[in-house]
Amino acid sequence: MRRVAFTATRFATIVVATIVAQMIVAEMIPMPSIGTSEVHAQSERAQARADVNAEARVFFEEGNRHFDAAREAQGPKRRGALERALQAYVSSLRIVRSRNALFNAGLVLEELGRLESAYSYYSEYLMIPGLSSREREDGAKRKNALAAKVAVVRVTSQPEGAQVFVDRLDLAPRGRTPLEIALPPGEHRLFLRLDHHKDGEANITAVTGEAVDVEAALAPEKVQIRFDVPSDGTLTIDGQSAQTEAPILLAPGTHQARFSPEQGASFERSFTVEPGTPGTVRLRATSSQASRHAQRDETTLRDKKTKTLDPWPLISLIATGAVAATATGLSIRALRLRRDFEDNPTAAAADDTEDANFFADVFWGMSAAFATTTLVLYLINRKRKRRAASLRSVAFGAQPGGVMMTAQFRWNQFRWNQFRWDQSRWNR
Repeated sequence: MRRVAFTATRFATIVVATIVAQMIVAEMIPMPSIGTSEVHAQSERAQARADVNAEARVFFEEGNRHFDAAREAQGPKRRGALERALQAYVSSLRIVRSRNALFNAGLVLEELGRLESAYSYYSEYLMIPGLSSREREDGAKRKNALAAKVAVVRVTSQPEGAQVFVDRLDLAPRGRTPLEIALPPGEHRLFLRLDHHKDGEANITAVTGEAVDVEAALAPEKVQIRFDVPSDGTLTIDGQSAQTEAPILLAPGTHQARFSPEQGASFERSFTVEPGTPGTVRLRATSSQASRHAQRDETTLRDKKTKTLDPWPLISLIATGAVAATATGLSIRALRLRRDFEDNPTAAAADDTEDANFFADVFWGMSAAFATTTLVLYLINRKRKRRAASLRSVAFGAQPGGVMMTAQFRWNQFRWNQFRWDQSRWNR
């Protein structure tokens, strides 16, 4: 019966230690996991890309068949085959802008006598990264051969990436800057569009055999910015007075905001406006900048919810030491009883030795469980203290009349940071 109880106790101790060890791993090493839905999403995206490439490949091979047929045909049949090949290449390019489809489309357009379009396709082909030296040489040779037969227009913008429309905005854009295209000779009007920027326009005269350079600087659109400031005082933005009730339109970039309260020192901060990104700038005095208004940041409110585990880690450590000391004493007693049994092997001595070993093992198991619990409590408590320390760095202040007091809470310790008396202000 005693052996059964002894085995059960050991098993229970192992189970408890395993559970607590799992708690340690969960606390110390938060394992990143990828849910089943994310795995399925990745698989679906990969499958979608494969389907898209396969569809583009079908159109590309169809264009190759029509192109080969056009080389063996004459007259209207040849032109019809070229038109079908061009249609197939364009269908492939609507799915994927592959270099082979671009180059072959340029060849077909050149055969059809559409030199401006062929030149534009060769230009886009040469901008593709990763071309081999031979591929780049072949593309440049065909493009340069057409340069004397077409009117070339090179368009750049600052910033880059603007869509370029020729003559009409209701037609598809010809590409994005920097862009080199060929146009029919004559007068043309170019439109440039870029998100969160004002549109650009340019009038040009295209001349066969010549190249026209167009440079456009697109001004960014102003962004609505709200300011969260105290109710009484003056707000200035970049040195200019500004209202606080309504949003202010500001150009993208870095700006300087300054707030001057009716009483007390002014405070300021720099902020950056991103293109097309409205936002709110919060302007408040810090502990080093005197403010008339009491301030308590929302992080201070969150700090109240961050509770440490003191003094439980210390209590658990003391309990661990006590149980370990008891286990050591029982082990020493069991060792002495075993020596007595070896000197006088009787049934009573055997029972006493077995009892002593049993209780020693029980207390050693309890000691291991307490030690593991102490470690878990310590790690959790340290993590919470670090979180609390980062949240308790916010100060608040008050300045009624001429008295300015600020207090700062850190690690549950209260201390005065500043105290100032201004008799002249107090007497007003």
